[in-house]
Amino acid sequence: FTTTADEDDGVRVYIDGDLVVDNWDNPQNRVGTGVKSLASGVFYDIVIEYRDLQGEAELKLEWASAAVPREVVPSSALFHTRHIENSPFSVVFYPGDVDPVTSSADGLGLTEAVSGFESTFTIHAKDSHDNCRYNSGDDVFEVTLTGIDDWALIGRVNDAWDDVPVVYTPVPSANSWVDSGATVTAAQGDRFLTSDSD
Repeated sequence: FTTTADEDDGVRVYIDGDLVVDNWDNPQNRVGTGVKSLASGVFYDIVIEYRDLQGEAELKLEWASAAVPREVVPSSALFHTRHIENSPFSVVFYPGDVDPVTSSADGLGLTEAVSGFESTFTIHAKDSHDNCRYNSGDDVFEVTLTGIDDWALIGRVNDAWDDVPVVYTPVPSANSWVDSGATVTAAQGDRFLTSDSD
């Protein structure tokens, strides 16, 4: 987009922090222009600095692109933000229920278990939005052990060296997480929250 500011007597236009139009010290030239790539449906922060030194104050902001002829930026394309009551404030995000589609497991215990040696694997529990579920081990998982021919889970005896029943004892060790106390700022009209921490 090409942004044009028609004014008297000085103007600067910033888009997302970039100085796009700088016609501050050139009162003889009423029109200042600049180019900035913009995407449809994306909000951009616009700051206009304007001064009037004498006479009637005038300012007109226009834009143009390959698909849009030069025109005054319509009010329907401009928005303002304001803090809602008590903003900024702290919020806590919780993941949803475990989703088997997005959850996964890894570790040698899944495919390379060896008799007489401890085998382990890790389950990565996630919700339907791919958020990890870090908790205290409250989720319930069903694990199926598939053995070789003539293999039995119940009553199996280790007859290789000590002739005692084989015991399967799952020992879950859930990962824990620490609340980092992030603060988010929400403004009326925003479709997202901006956090100051992961």
